[in-house]
Amino acid sequence: MNFGKVVEVSGEDTEQLLYLARAVLIDLDLPTKTALKYLYFEPTEKEGELLGIATDGRQLHLTILSADFVNEHGLFAGYWKIIKAKQNKRYIWLINIDKPENDYVFPKYKKIIPNTEDAKYKTTFEGSGSFNMNLAILLHGFPDVTAINPDYLRLLGEGTWEVYWYEQNKAIKFIQDDKVALIMPLQIEKEEEK
Repeated sequence: MNFGKVVEVSGEDTEQLLYLARAVLIDLDLPTKTALKYLYFEPTEKEGELLGIATDGRQLHLTILSADFVNEHGLFAGYWKIIKAKQNKRYIWLINIDKPENDYVFPKYKKIIPNTEDAKYKTTFEGSGSFNMNLAILLHGFPDVTAINPDYLRLLGEGTWEVYWYEQNKAIKFIQDDKVALIMPLQIEKEEEK
């Protein structure tokens, strides 16, 4: 593995990168020794913009990094390893790498993102405030019994999210401005009818 440029982003600029980091790190305010995870940036159709992607296999976070942001911080397409990330102090350090360890290949994420038009149920989710009440309202509204790891919902962050539900055991899509998240629900075994 060859290392390239190191980038430090702090203050208000960190929100989008920390959103990506929350999808792959166990705890942003602890050292990253417990997680060997990567962010992947790829160009969008808009000049200078990058799409940031992060996944741990059960949740996927995507966000657009504006051309101004990309230029200001010297980011470019490719794999980036998180060296350090602190949510409470609002900073993140990244290092560009030529390829991840153990020949990790970033998943073909475009194949798993469902169309919002295909959703069987649409609602909203408020990511702050009375979290337990908001979670109960969200889960109760789905057309079929659905279980979600509440930690994944907390990792979305604050604000109102549009929610698209497809089927009981299919990924649930969350959208807020330029942020998109897919969360795989917990598998529910249906009892056999007697």
